[in-house]
Amino acid sequence: MKKIDLLQVAILIIALLCAYSALESVLLLLVTIAADTGFRESANGWSILLANLAQVLVSVAAMIILVRNSRRFATRLLAGSEAEPVADSGTLKLERHNLLFAVFVAMGLYTIIQALPYAIQHLFELFQSKVSSFPYNEGKIRSAKQYLLYELFRMTIGVILVYGAANLTNLIERTIATRLKGKT
Repeated sequence: MKKIDLLQVAILIIALLCAYSALESVLLLLVTIAADTGFRESANGWSILLANLAQVLVSVAAMIILVRNSRRFATRLLAGSEAEPVADSGTLKLERHNLLFAVFVAMGLYTIIQALPYAIQHLFELFQSKVSSFPYNEGKIRSAKQYLLYELFRMTIGVILVYGAANLTNLIERTIATRLKGKT
């Protein structure tokens, strides 16, 4: 198995997790609509409904994009890195370095995909508070700003994990892995 194949499998696993998140959000959306919990009358209810819808759309779009382009993304992420074989025989022998790299990329992608709909929701809440004649209290606006900053911070961490995967892997290999080798 080559490093690029391992990274492609990690990207496909993230696509499966996105499909699961989309299914979860669809069920939550259906329950919210079926229960008729009074979301139509409250301004916050529509925001929650739109957040669930955004979660479904982003998760489905991410799943489709990741499945169709997993090889291209893996190639792009490994640009400048050699794609050496991990195992020559039919048995799957994974090297710690390649596995850590794939895990960091997968964690970063999943973090970005999960934070994006919530950032859209809080951005919508801020926009709605500016253009709506519905009276918003200052606490809700401050809360939406804080949550938007939190989600943007999560997305930044995801980007750092994706693009810093090689450096993070090397750091772990130099520090933690050498300590583990010394104890065995």
